[in-house]
Amino acid sequence: MNNNKQGSSYLGYLLGLILVSWQFSAVADDSEIYSSAKPAANPNILFLLDNSGSMGFNDVDDDKGGKKTRISVLQEVFAEVLANAPPNLNVGLMRYGGENGVSPSGVGFPIKPIDSEVLPIITSRLPADEDNLPDPIAGQTVREFLPLVVNNWEALGGTPIVDSLFEAARYYRGEQVGSMVALPPNHIRAAHPASYNNNLGYDACATYSTPNACNKTAGSCYGEILAGSCATQWVDAGCAEFEPINNACCAWSGTNPNEAGQATTWECTGGYTCAGFNYANCLVPGGQIEAEVCQERYCNAGVTGTADYTSPLTSECQSNYIVFMSDGRPEGWNTIYDYPTSRSLIESELGKSCVDSPEGYPSGTCGPEIAEYLANEDQSPSLDGKQTIETFTIAFALNDPNGTKYLQSLAESGHLKVADNADQLRDALTQVIAQATSIHKPVTAEPVYAAARPLNTASLVAQAASDDTTPLVSAWALWKSFLNNPDLAKAMLNLFEPSLFTGGAPSLAAANSNFFHANNVKDLTEAFTSIIGRVQSSASSFASPTYKVDPSSYLAHSDEIFLPVFVRTPNARWQGNLKKFKLENGMIVGKGDATSTQAAVDAQGQFLDSAWDFWGATASGSNVAEGGVASLLDPASRVALTNNTNSLVPLDNTLTKTALGDASMSDAERDALIQFAKGYAEDGSALRYLGDIMNSKPVIVRDVNNKSYVLAGSNDGYLHAFDSETGLEKWAFMPNVLLKNLKALKENEVTKQHIYGVDGPLTVWYDDKNNDGQIKKADGEGIYVYFGLRRGGSAYYALDITDMSDVAYPKLAWQFSNTTTGFNHLGESWSKPVLAKLRVADTTASSGNVVKDVLVIGGGFDPILENEDPSTRTTHSIGNDVYIVDARTGELIWSLRTHVATASDLKHSIPGDIRVMDMDRNGVLDRLYFADTGGNIWRVDMDVDVKDTDASTLYDYSKARLTKFAELGGTGTDKRMFYYEPDVAVTRIKGQDLLTLAVGSGYRSHPLSEAINDRFYVLVDRHPFAEPDTTVFPLTEDGSLAELSTLDGTKNLLTDTTLNGWYYDLPNRAEKVLASPLTFMNKIVFTTFAVAEQSVTATCDVSTSAGRAYVLDLFSGAAVAALDPEKPDEKVRSTIIALDEIPDTPQLVFKQPMAAGGGACTETDCVQGLEVRIGKMQQALLDDSNMNNSSSNAVDRIDLGNILPRIFWLDRDVNKDD
Repeated sequence: MNNNKQGSSYLGYLLGLILVSWQFSAVADDSEIYSSAKPAANPNILFLLDNSGSMGFNDVDDDKGGKKTRISVLQEVFAEVLANAPPNLNVGLMRYGGENGVSPSGVGFPIKPIDSEVLPIITSRLPADEDNLPDPIAGQTVREFLPLVVNNWEALGGTPIVDSLFEAARYYRGEQVGSMVALPPNHIRAAHPASYNNNLGYDACATYSTPNACNKTAGSCYGEILAGSCATQWVDAGCAEFEPINNACCAWSGTNPNEAGQATTWECTGGYTCAGFNYANCLVPGGQIEAEVCQERYCNAGVTGTADYTSPLTSECQSNYIVFMSDGRPEGWNTIYDYPTSRSLIESELGKSCVDSPEGYPSGTCGPEIAEYLANEDQSPSLDGKQTIETFTIAFALNDPNGTKYLQSLAESGHLKVADNADQLRDALTQVIAQATSIHKPVTAEPVYAAARPLNTASLVAQAASDDTTPLVSAWALWKSFLNNPDLAKAMLNLFEPSLFTGGAPSLAAANSNFFHANNVKDLTEAFTSIIGRVQSSASSFASPTYKVDPSSYLAHSDEIFLPVFVRTPNARWQGNLKKFKLENGMIVGKGDATSTQAAVDAQGQFLDSAWDFWGATASGSNVAEGGVASLLDPASRVALTNNTNSLVPLDNTLTKTALGDASMSDAERDALIQFAKGYAEDGSALRYLGDIMNSKPVIVRDVNNKSYVLAGSNDGYLHAFDSETGLEKWAFMPNVLLKNLKALKENEVTKQHIYGVDGPLTVWYDDKNNDGQIKKADGEGIYVYFGLRRGGSAYYALDITDMSDVAYPKLAWQFSNTTTGFNHLGESWSKPVLAKLRVADTTASSGNVVKDVLVIGGGFDPILENEDPSTRTTHSIGNDVYIVDARTGELIWSLRTHVATASDLKHSIPGDIRVMDMDRNGVLDRLYFADTGGNIWRVDMDVDVKDTDASTLYDYSKARLTKFAELGGTGTDKRMFYYEPDVAVTRIKGQDLLTLAVGSGYRSHPLSEAINDRFYVLVDRHPFAEPDTTVFPLTEDGSLAELSTLDGTKNLLTDTTLNGWYYDLPNRAEKVLASPLTFMNKIVFTTFAVAEQSVTATCDVSTSAGRAYVLDLFSGAAVAALDPEKPDEKVRSTIIALDEIPDTPQLVFKQPMAAGGGACTETDCVQGLEVRIGKMQQALLDDSNMNNSSSNAVDRIDLGNILPRIFWLDRDVNKDD
């Protein structure tokens, strides 16, 4: 028994977190994939809960400002948690307490599937009315019954932590039922017969003696009350067997039960008298001393024989847990100074002696050793592999520092660290949740490599090759165009500075605490929820690393990789981080020691325990929170910014309460929110919280001083700028529309819907007006970053980041949202701004026109798609537009719906990027391609008026022509949708120009949806420079599109003039394309995501969703690459590259130039390789080792020397003698 007051918060917090994590699968967004992985064997959880006397204390705050007893809170929370628990879970129940004394109890209900029927479980061993449980009714499930059991408990007795934990260990191990719990089944402490394998011998207890038959000796109350304030009587060993009558209780109504002449001042219920009763507990509500007792009937019968527990360990791949809740310190038979009764048995089992008196409690001896033993040693040698059991401890209303430390020691022995304050606890709990289902598989992250795409996509095909064998893909055309640039360094800078795409990375979470502290209903609920959530959820992420360009040459990516990682939780905050690694010989490596490196990931891309990022103080392995930029966040020096209408302002106490989302909040609440936004925990320490970087991929920028920074948007609401060398945060900008999220993020409560912040992709523009390769502020040049909020809202922002060393930067260049005039159709801002040049009429210019730098932006996403029936088509009210804005001012220059009358045909949102083309190679855009969520592909010809005879209307883009290029939305229930930009390439075959457009369908809002049969398409326009032929377009799924599954891959489908392309029915379960493809060397490379197969053949198989990479011949759809390094001669169409994650767009990675045989380049010997990489794969998807010839006979070596004309330059700064 314990009288301290701080225990309930821990238990509630744990339960609440568990509850919401189960509900994640109902969330309608990309993050639903995090709940998709389900192990073949359900995890086991044994709840070992406290109902000792102190659980009757009426000292737990409720949500109405009143008080509740601890046990009533437990009963309320436990029922709520089990009611909302997931179906793939096995649960059982134990307790300690419930009768006077400090003996442990046996397994009260064995671990069984949570939705299994109770009655057959009980009656398989004995009649339902002969045990110590409530009588179940037919059809009642475990999730319904166990709360009734807990509701039947009374607060009584002591706190035998060690003996109870040892009994739980016996149960898991299938060992003999302990002698103290091998009792008749109607005994309050008896192990239930359904938990063991044979019947014990005992009489039916039909004959009872009277209470007076037992010898009673007066005792004293526990020290924490008032010594001698009331009498506590004990049953001697001769009366060890008894059955309580729990509804017959007596309470002392006098002033002091020790006073003489007070023998008749008891008030009793149930028709019983109090003569000779056992005084079980001392309660001190409001300072008045009372004694609560229960009448007992004693059974004269003994028990014969032994029984062995039936172990719930049935599969070598199960996760196993003990959830241990206590509101008190450990106790022995009489006091905290008694050693556990089971000590000798425990030491024999462990094969070693226990350390005496942990945290000063002799009664707690052997507790940490048991938890450590369960966590580290094989608990079921009969099963293959190593079966371990993790222990979670919950300090419920425990305001005893030593008692808290003791419970922490049990959790620490279970491998996990202890949180010292609320914020650390929240961080620990979020990682606990994410790790549970990853116990038997490595936790990994998937890298994404910076794309070698131009920031100015208007030059996409500006410098097309004229021969018949070289495909005019965007990368090649880009290179040729840039190589004609007056300044090669500037060109390479524009080429390599990152333009990142979406990727999928499982997170690197590892829990750092199994200990929880709870003080109220909310805390208790969230504590239980967190534990079960950990058992259910897996760590996942879309976040992905970025390659840095080598600043010494701008000709290749450097060896530095920046990897965003995060872990999902059921709470508002998801812990994120950004870590720095390197690429050495194709492998991701981190620090080894002061001078060396070591592998950071294994062959499957999973982080090794020894992984040590270059910004971490120590190895962090798969732990998200440790190392990286998060470990370096310093609130005292943080530059936190937000914005008003026209400028950036400090995020400080000058902000109004209205700006923070609640005009009625107190000054203290406002100040607390500001402190949280700056990075302070509630106790004033550094919180080290970085939000998850989910869809906003980091980019690397180099400012006017040639210093490199990493920019990353995160769902804490900030766009962060980090020094790429030190990892220190330079500044963090939170758009004012996101300030309203601070309250929920600070409180970090369990939530069904993830909170999004700066979730959109970033675009960087180097505004070099004179093309001299240098950005000079004095010349009015600058560097800008553009971004939307994606799921965070409907707005776009431009920041001037020209000089990061100047305190005047960053500056707000402009902003617009769906409330800005002209942007009323703007949906959630998913589309990445695409830089281009547009010639516009200008009467002040001598030529009558000027070329403007612009951004082309898709209309965005209509959230109605998150809840819409995929078999229906609803006309969208937002997102169905395309905008062109001035890159410098944000002024709206043109929008499709405003300027083109036929744009009313756009019925569906356009969340993807816009493919910008310069078909006539004059340096300005003249055509757009985009896809919509209605399954349509659109083409916009912008230069229709160029051939007008009326010069006054030149560059009048109201004359732009909108053409439906393809209509592929399907029929019936197959309502296919396009969320991403199509890849467009121009090639020449036998003297004829062809335009190919590649795109895949997929319901990005519901990656786990199985309602639609998705496809990948390659479409062809045989007259790309002519007006669209209305007899051909829109292309549809008729006989003019070949179906790959019916062909053998030998036919060139694009040279067949009867065909307009081909499509591929994605063959795997609910497989869908959720990223843009890449056309490269006459090959089409794309990624997919497929839902986990339902059938699992082996007990250790985990049903996981899979990310795949495909490499197909552009012309025939045939397999053209050896994707399995162990089978270099076998060409396959696809390979699995990730589990439970959505892979990103394939990325081109440029290797360092070198001589053919290695070493430095010479004038006559210099080659540079290219790789196509996707995510975390250690091996490049494509390089010169696996690029076989395609049906078009393209070159098979990925070497820029073979692709591009050779270029040499003279560096006059090099010493001739070197």
